[in-house]
Amino acid sequence: VAYTGVQRSAANSVVKADINNATRYLGVAFVEDGVYPSDTNSFPGGDETSYEYTVSANDYCLTGTSTRFSTSFYVDGPGAPVLDGRCPGHSGAIQGPVVGFDATSSTLSPGYNNSVSFSHTAGVGANYAIVSIATRLDTVTSVTYGGQAMTRLVTDFNPNVTGVAVYGLVNPPSGTQTVAVSYSNFVLSAVTATSLNGVDTANPIVDQTIVTNGYGDAFSATITTTADPQFVMYGLATRIDGPVTTASGTVRSDVFHSDANLGRLTIATATPQSGVFTTSWTINPSFFYCDVHHWMCIVTGK
Repeated sequence: VAYTGVQRSAANSVVKADINNATRYLGVAFVEDGVYPSDTNSFPGGDETSYEYTVSANDYCLTGTSTRFSTSFYVDGPGAPVLDGRCPGHSGAIQGPVVGFDATSSTLSPGYNNSVSFSHTAGVGANYAIVSIATRLDTVTSVTYGGQAMTRLVTDFNPNVTGVAVYGLVNPPSGTQTVAVSYSNFVLSAVTATSLNGVDTANPIVDQTIVTNGYGDAFSATITTTADPQFVMYGLATRIDGPVTTASGTVRSDVFHSDANLGRLTIATATPQSGVFTTSWTINPSFFYCDVHHWMCIVTGK
């Protein structure tokens, strides 16, 4: 019993320290951005503290609960002390890990080029970057983000029709960085960069699937999630620039090339509960080639 008491005391000290570190982070974020963060995805701390967070324009209330002993402590606004208990409306329940969407940016090649580059700005706490490239041929030779080489995750092409290559990078450099893509030939291309926070950097992609050769004005595909919730990022590359919508998630980027020889690249995200997740795309006009790529990011233990 005494040993358990020591363990509980140590766990409580960790939670209090995490809350103090989080309040310092909130103060810095407010000075730099003029607002408090909207969620806890980039809060400091390990897997021993589960946060609940209520925020308004100039105020917040933060509860931290020990994942080992379920004891809770809270701080009610900037400058307030850490107290026993919970903020009003907070349950003290252990919060599940959540991957957060951070930002997206895109570019189109001005013509047939053997390289493209553009800027992407990742927010504070973003710890994973994904770059999606739509071209008609698999000619991508390298992708860098802030000068760091990215790793190819998935790829699929129907030569001279359309295709996609997807690259990832753990812990991308913060702030505004250059995304650079090189090709072995002169090609048309559409490129989208997306940054995420809360990703498990030791194992960022737990499943991925490719579905190709779809024709018509509607398209769907499935992937099985294993957590509640689990973050899915998915995209659609089409042969022409017909408008694309999805009912299964949130469209984050949608660009199309003025040269009809390439088409459209659309990126979307969703956070479904565990089970079979089905994407649902509507494409207009019908009867053209489309290439869908799906991959899943597993969340951190924050």
